[in-house]
Amino acid sequence: MRWLIALTVTIAAMTSARAMGVRESGDWTAICDNLRSCTAILVQEDRYDPNAPFAAYLRLTREGDADSVPRITVVVTSGGGAVTPLIDGRPIRGIAQFKLQLDINWPLDAADAGPSFYTSQFDGAQSSAVLRALRHGGRLTLTNATGVSITFALAGMSSTLRWIDAEQMRAGTRSAMLDRGDRTDGPPPVPPLPKIAAPPKAPQDRLPAAPPPLAEIIRTMDCGKGRVSLFITQRLAANTILWAPACTPDEIAHRAYVSDEDGNHFRAVDLPAPPDVDAAAFHADLAGRSDDPRMAGYYPWLTRCGRQIEWLWTGSAFAIAGMWWVMDCRGVLEVDRTPIYRAETVAAP
Repeated sequence: MRWLIALTVTIAAMTSARAMGVRESGDWTAICDNLRSCTAILVQEDRYDPNAPFAAYLRLTREGDADSVPRITVVVTSGGGAVTPLIDGRPIRGIAQFKLQLDINWPLDAADAGPSFYTSQFDGAQSSAVLRALRHGGRLTLTNATGVSITFALAGMSSTLRWIDAEQMRAGTRSAMLDRGDRTDGPPPVPPLPKIAAPPKAPQDRLPAAPPPLAEIIRTMDCGKGRVSLFITQRLAANTILWAPACTPDEIAHRAYVSDEDGNHFRAVDLPAPPDVDAAAFHADLAGRSDDPRMAGYYPWLTRCGRQIEWLWTGSAFAIAGMWWVMDCRGVLEVDRTPIYRAETVAAP
């Protein structure tokens, strides 16, 4: 089995202020990545209830290139059918009702017994009409075919759009969503995708036994009422083994180490912190699995909201290969993560 480490990161003094391309304002969350691609997510006003008969959120996306236009998608996580949108009790011009379609692109487990997920994706002209109406409203109400309604507070939208315009370098141009001006020049070209060189995937058969230094660490671990299990063992590359002992029943590890095949050169793993996070405030809880044994990553298991990070083994150390913002605790699908940082993996020379 090839394992991925999922690291829950506890970040001291983490606030709702801008952090690594993320800004929250009211019920809006805006995320921009290193290619200037931005997403704004609006969650419903009432506290998200996964068992509610009707639940949804809005997603506004815009790429960073000059010709990109905003696109709006409504994602419904429970309750399908036709939906009637109203802004402050008034219909949106040209969109009296819209239909939801089962989204087959979600990578859901076929055995998942939970509700199906539906989306309605508006084209450029429809998105512009919705965006215009939202900017001048206070509340958006969506009512499904059975008469169940949910409400979205639109407060914070102006500051969200203004922030995205600034991040995409559109402020003062004709392509800005809010801070429009007379300038005809658009944003500069999107920067190239960073490349990270990595060795080829190594086979995972015949993994070695735990080396003596790890056995001593396991012997002194305090698991309370649980017991120690060597939960994660994977070959990062030829002659490089990753070790992560964990406690049952949660099977979450708190430390990770590497050694060679013979257990020599044993040392603690250094997973670099994001640029805006103090390394001293960085704490990792490890769990999970993956099909790429070169990777290590983190998902905010405890809060179910926040930053998701993946690191790639480059042959001598880990480098950040990707970061996303997840909002599972606010009703946003776990699979609908939004990029903060993207990179391309290439073969090492």
